[in-house]
Amino acid sequence: MTVTCFDPPVGVETPEGFGLIHSAEEGLDWVEELLAGDYPPAVARALRHAEKRLRLAVGSQSPAVVGAARVTLQDSVRRLSLARR
Repeated sequence: MTVTCFDPPVGVETPEGFGLIHSAEEGLDWVEELLAGDYPPAVARALRHAEKRLRLAVGSQSPAVVGAARVTLQDSVRRLSLARR
């Protein structure tokens, strides 16, 4: 397991159904895809914030930075889920 792995993984909704994000790199890819879409301002802000945190985590060797990125990603997932309802 590398330093940028999430333990436990973050659950996300995908077009194919439910998925898990296991690392900061996967989270960054997922957020970048979503940023291409059109979302309400609060969701877009949360996604941009998650993108910044995940970029830091990808370049970091600090478990604290990776943990903070995981929490931020979870918050973005929650906001996105609420916006889709």
